[in-house]
Amino acid sequence: MFDRRLLALPGAKKLLIELFGLTVIEAFAIIGQAYGLAQAIVIFWHGQQFGQASPMMVIFVVAYTLRQFTAYAREQLSQNFAQVQSENLRTALLHRLFRLGPSAIAEIGSGSVVTQLLAGSTEIEAYFALTLNKLVPLLVIPIAVFVAVSVQSLKSGVALLLLFPVIIGFMVILGLAAKDRAEVQYAGFAKLTNHFQDALLGMASLDALGVNDYDQQVYSVSERFRKQTMSVLKVAMLSGFAMDFFATLAIAVVAVFLGLDLLAGRVTLLPALFSLILAPEYFLPIRAFGADYHATLNGKTAFEATMAILNRPLPQEAKELVSPWQADSTLSVHDLSVNYGDHQALSQINFSLSGFQKVAIIGASGSGKTTLLNTLAGF
Repeated sequence: MFDRRLLALPGAKKLLIELFGLTVIEAFAIIGQAYGLAQAIVIFWHGQQFGQASPMMVIFVVAYTLRQFTAYAREQLSQNFAQVQSENLRTALLHRLFRLGPSAIAEIGSGSVVTQLLAGSTEIEAYFALTLNKLVPLLVIPIAVFVAVSVQSLKSGVALLLLFPVIIGFMVILGLAAKDRAEVQYAGFAKLTNHFQDALLGMASLDALGVNDYDQQVYSVSERFRKQTMSVLKVAMLSGFAMDFFATLAIAVVAVFLGLDLLAGRVTLLPALFSLILAPEYFLPIRAFGADYHATLNGKTAFEATMAILNRPLPQEAKELVSPWQADSTLSVHDLSVNYGDHQALSQINFSLSGFQKVAIIGASGSGKTTLLNTLAGF
């Protein structure tokens, strides 16, 4: 889910510090919320009056409110960062594509480029908004909850600590499977857009030649994409079920240990109830991280594809600027040859143009018309 290049974006480290500070406050609020609720329940259990439980209820309400506020603040900070950075990446991608020229766009695929600029940017924004906002609580809250539970019941704390890697292991296994399928799905979506665009551009020619099965070809590609999408969703649903199942099982194990200690008199009601309330909070960040992992897979793939384009080497730029074309301007080409590897696209082209002439370039498909225009444009 996490790409280290994310931290290289402007403002990412500042956001990380802000999220860390808010998450620490949220962790204390979670512990205070559990303590206030546990104390209030114990007071009612012993048959005491509501007024005696009022201070604990106030602590619970204040801690709950503080927790919701910090969670909202984290979400807003992440959303603002994601919007700014995704827009900056889209702008940088447009500028890079303009400098790379039509040859690079043709190599990448114009449909893939459109996908990257439109759907890809939206996916990247979701990826940026969720990644750090889910990663920081995963690193902070379980540690705080583990310490709080261990102080009250060391056996329960050890149980939480031992069960945590098991859930992490299942998340990694299912996450890798989902990642592979998501990459195939994203590649299939890019292929679908390329195929659909080619069909639209060539529709008139296909009709003129009597080829009328291009709609079936588009349907075939879209059907493969649908199956790839369903494959990703199946893994995502299985992963979510597995995460919830093992987290619930782990909480049940902690509850059993606490119940046995409570019956044996090794622990009183307050610490047992306090630990039991905190147990779900221990696994909540990893469950949220696992659920949003699948929601950000396409965004991570789109981010990698965008960075690959931004890191493509630029063609050699002209050392001298060309002055604006005038009525007396002249363009002369002598012995122009262009090779693509072993294939010679143009061979010793010679011509001269002047003024505002209207010139048509005529030739068979693949004869080098586009190559000639790209070469004259400097690409």
